[in-house]
Amino acid sequence: MTKAAVFTANDSPLELMDLNLMDPQAGEVRIALGASGVCHSDISVINGTLPIAPPAVLGHEGAGTIVAVGEGVTNVKVGDHVVISWVPQCGECYTCSRGQGELCETGANASMFGSMLDFTSRFSMSDGTSVAQMSAAGTFSEETVVPAISVVKIPDDVPFQVAALIGCGVLTGFGAAYNTANIREGDNVVVIGAGGVGLNTIQGAKYQKAGKIIAIDMMAGKLENAKSVGATDVIAFPDVGLAQSLTIAVKIQNSDVSSLKVSVIDPNAVERSEEHTSELQSHHDLVCRLLLEKK
Repeated sequence: MTKAAVFTANDSPLELMDLNLMDPQAGEVRIALGASGVCHSDISVINGTLPIAPPAVLGHEGAGTIVAVGEGVTNVKVGDHVVISWVPQCGECYTCSRGQGELCETGANASMFGSMLDFTSRFSMSDGTSVAQMSAAGTFSEETVVPAISVVKIPDDVPFQVAALIGCGVLTGFGAAYNTANIREGDNVVVIGAGGVGLNTIQGAKYQKAGKIIAIDMMAGKLENAKSVGATDVIAFPDVGLAQSLTIAVKIQNSDVSSLKVSVIDPNAVERSEEHTSELQSHHDLVCRLLLEKK
């Protein structure tokens, strides 16, 4: 048995329950969770945006200690500290065979249905009702069983509450800069949103030696965090609608920037422009477009 926070209905609070948890099968491990992050994807399941049917154990970024291993597991042993990855890979499908495990067809389908790679779950209620587990993880639980390929060993001195964030927020943000955008030295980058993923995108851009790294957010505190991890410039917005109104490039290649021109529309729809050669000040009007001007 293990205690878990269970998703039982859309738009309803999670319920704390005692669940049955199977022993790990071949190629699987059981983990005692030390910490779990809360991601917006978890909220998206609760509000129905992501179609995982209840009941389900949510959570997909976690860290903990291996307490049991299934047959054939060689990458970790009992007692190891690990981070859970939410992208399980079967190692056998077309994309896996091409070295594109992040696009694993089996893993994607399993995650969609809230199951392990064999399309069954390891959690169940006392009456035998199967309980799904988000992204073959289910980290909103004291213990969980996951595919062995979904865990990465970490040093024992890394705090679990720090390590848990690596499983999603850190890799998603850093990977966006390092892999997806393929930022190169000197590129100028705009990051819209300075939350958990955005801050790690900024760090990824800094790691790649980007030129200007411009963070855009509505909250001053988040922008201060952005500057502390590598943003060279920041733009603050007065309300949530502004960031969504921007159409802006994530990466601007091969441009030498002398200034940033921000075109805004005020409540009376009178357009004006302001140039800033150093810090970007906050605006209290609707920001419609941001243009990087070449020298």
